[in-house]
Amino acid sequence: MVDNVFRQGYHKYHNMEIGRRSLNNLKPIIGIALILFAVSGLVYWETTGRERMLTDTVLVAAETIRQGTLVSGSHFTELKVDKNKKIEGGIGPDDLGTVLGMTAKQTIVKNGQVSLTYFREDDIALKNGQSVFVIPSDWIRMRSSTLRRGDMVGLYDSDTMIPIGTYRVAFVKDSNEIEVRNTDSRESSPILERLDATAVISHIEIITDVDGYRKIADHLRNEPQSRLLIVQQKESES
Repeated sequence: MVDNVFRQGYHKYHNMEIGRRSLNNLKPIIGIALILFAVSGLVYWETTGRERMLTDTVLVAAETIRQGTLVSGSHFTELKVDKNKKIEGGIGPDDLGTVLGMTAKQTIVKNGQVSLTYFREDDIALKNGQSVFVIPSDWIRMRSSTLRRGDMVGLYDSDTMIPIGTYRVAFVKDSNEIEVRNTDSRESSPILERLDATAVISHIEIITDVDGYRKIADHLRNEPQSRLLIVQQKESES
């Protein structure tokens, strides 16, 4: 019985000794693993973690965007900025689709961050029953060289000055059906700042319904010698 107790005690001691030696052998490996983990964590923080934690990717102007510009994807680029330097309402790449096709309400300098509040919806849109109708060049007697897409215009009989109606201009075309724009590439700008155009205006296309267009055509049919005077109306707020 004493021998059995001795053997059991010996085996327990022997197993404990093996476990202790195994643990001692593992300590250097565990130490090396902890060092590698710490180094990996430091490298991650310096190369990626710091950037992810402390910066945001925002949209900035790839070039100076002037007030009145109809914006497209080429007007923007991505930039990483410190989170505490991100402007209020600043938008990121995922928000690009929300501003495409909108018009700049203010000038945005190159590399300047952009906010949705800097843009407005393009107000040229068709309502129910409306379409785009051509006012051909032979209907026009007088118009300004500053006439541009989006302008509100009044049409008058050029002889009697009788008003015919007020309309939104959808397109301003040259004789080759090419849109006439400002040479500075702004889609819209104050009338008195439209110094040069890309071409000579031939005709315009307006937004109205069939009844509105019939009113114009009937007037000219009833007054064969008459033509149209196109007068730009007060500019809308940007």
